[in-house]
Amino acid sequence: LQSSFGFGLGTTTDNSKVITKVSPGGPAEGKLQAGDSVLSINGLAASPMEHPEALRHITAGTEVTMIVERDPATPLNRRGSIRQVDPNQAAKVLQRRDSIGRGAGGPAAAAQKEQLTVVVTRPNKQSSFGFGLGTTVDNSKIITGVSPGGLAEGKLVPGDSVVSINGLAAAPMQHAQALESVTKGTDVTLIVERASNHPFDRKGSIRQVDPAAAAKVLQRRDSIGRGAGTQGRQQLTVTIARPDKQTSFGFGLGTTNDNLKLVTKVSAGGLAEGKLLTSDRILSVNGEAVTPLQHGDVLGLITAGTEVVLEVERDPTTSLSRKGSIKQVDPAQAAKVFQRRDSIGRGGPAASPGAGPAEPTETDVTARLQRPDTKTSWGFGLGTTDSGAKVVTKVNPGSIAADHLVVADTIVSVNGQQVQSLLHTEALALLGGNVVDVTVVVRRNVAAVTQPTFNRRASISTARPSLAQHLTSRDDVVGTVMIPQGPTRLSAVTITRQSLEASFGFGLGTTSAGDKVVTKVSPGGNAEGELFPGDVVASVNSQPVAGLPHNDTLALITKNLAVSLVVRRSATAQSGRTEVDAATSATMVSRRDSIGRPSGAATRGKISTLHLVKSADRGLGFSTQVVDQRLVVTSVAPDGPAGGQLYPSDTILTINGAAVSGPTDAAIEKLQVELLSSIAVGDTAVLAVRR
Repeated sequence: LQSSFGFGLGTTTDNSKVITKVSPGGPAEGKLQAGDSVLSINGLAASPMEHPEALRHITAGTEVTMIVERDPATPLNRRGSIRQVDPNQAAKVLQRRDSIGRGAGGPAAAAQKEQLTVVVTRPNKQSSFGFGLGTTVDNSKIITGVSPGGLAEGKLVPGDSVVSINGLAAAPMQHAQALESVTKGTDVTLIVERASNHPFDRKGSIRQVDPAAAAKVLQRRDSIGRGAGTQGRQQLTVTIARPDKQTSFGFGLGTTNDNLKLVTKVSAGGLAEGKLLTSDRILSVNGEAVTPLQHGDVLGLITAGTEVVLEVERDPTTSLSRKGSIKQVDPAQAAKVFQRRDSIGRGGPAASPGAGPAEPTETDVTARLQRPDTKTSWGFGLGTTDSGAKVVTKVNPGSIAADHLVVADTIVSVNGQQVQSLLHTEALALLGGNVVDVTVVVRRNVAAVTQPTFNRRASISTARPSLAQHLTSRDDVVGTVMIPQGPTRLSAVTITRQSLEASFGFGLGTTSAGDKVVTKVSPGGNAEGELFPGDVVASVNSQPVAGLPHNDTLALITKNLAVSLVVRRSATAQSGRTEVDAATSATMVSRRDSIGRPSGAATRGKISTLHLVKSADRGLGFSTQVVDQRLVVTSVAPDGPAGGQLYPSDTILTINGAAVSGPTDAAIEKLQVELLSSIAVGDTAVLAVRR
């Protein structure tokens, strides 16, 4: 397992897998050649796999079996990397690793690498481990820095490749998962791989000691734990109590692009005044470290009760009279914040002295909803905001929810389970499946809904446009709509395609209740006349799929040249329709409208790589819109970083090596916001675009 297979793998713009290099004298010489298209890996179709997943399947053992496609006119003595032998194909490669395994090139090169087990121990969870961690373009983990005099000095060096963290393989982990694995205790055990000629006195950050490796790092944190740069800063424990859950704690929370949690505002006269300061860094909430947590999870910890205990870090020279929002008092720090809520809790402004008891601006309402069966919709929509709040996006007149819920209600709990920290799909699951009786607690803005102009029948986009702008996920029909409607019958169909490269000619969506529904049938495609939009897929190759995740179902379908489906179909299915109806479409939480490898205009065009340096006043200097699951440039500031490089109608394929793709337009929009927000002022954004 320490040896290289002697070949490289790349993933192209359409998720194809291609051989990028064959090492002279390596195990793959005479078997593979640069430019081969990889159709399957160990019996599994390669095209649905993400790049790290394909690498994991190859490196799982000491032997790998692949089916590849090759031009028969190409000789087996083809040498060099794919850039040399097929520059057109190389231009389409977005992610690549040119030596798969642990060695580079062969036995001699592998011998220059050594694996070390390193244990770093810190006295408590408040201390830094004294090293930094980065994630590269191919999801490898690498040591980005070692603090002089720190706990890792003499054990780690910048450029060490991290093979495992506390016994778990590091390569499959996302960056945040790796940080969480490192910081969950007071000691961490790493297996690292190091070039044997790297001295222990190697100092500085990875940018200084290995700029080539540093250029591949997409995400990094240069001090893991609580420490680097905290000399002279003080740590304080702050307890804030409120009389009830309707009252605000009087401070705001922001999450920066490197996942630090900061106090963004302290309300004058509020409960946190004199205890917290704007720009305080929050280290823990009620004893739980918050750096690895998502923004919504931290809000959930803070608002769980009437008292919160915060551990914060502060510059001791900062005066307790510091006022204003973080944009006013620390604009440099504010520029790094990409998620924020400036008042945590439920309260509005304090009542004026002598005004008597104030009318509540918000109140909690408990609603019990019951439906006759699981095929009936609850009659309301659900959205999730950028801070994790779950809000009612729509209420259908005459529906089950019509007399109980109001547009813009914030859902606090479902059947006693708090939903603030849940993912959008997890909240939908609480309301789907076999649930026919549900108790929902919502927080309602009384002042807004009693206004004569308030329209209960409007959607959230009309009733509360300012709130709608913060939605990152939205489903306007919650529960299971009868799919299909009326009498149904079961039909067994088999669809065959000409190659693993070809599309099956139909799309698949997964509803909030877990049903797998045919979303589209391509005219003239392989599925025409066999499937109809709205068909519910019961099984794939004899395996039931109702409970399977969306991507697992796609993997079953795309595994072979032919797929056998059992579908539930309406007796009145129309052969003339090519797409599923709008009502059914609104129930879907995942969707792909072409299964296999589609071709056409969307895959044509020149691909360019651009380097844009983010400025403090203009950002990156362009705006985008998601159109048909593509991120399209809509405008470019001529005097901004993108001026002269990026053009309206360009399609952005990757941002710093991460593919900008997803099952829905909303998912792609959310992803691009996360990717662009993670780029700090002065850093370079590397974009692959098609024009």
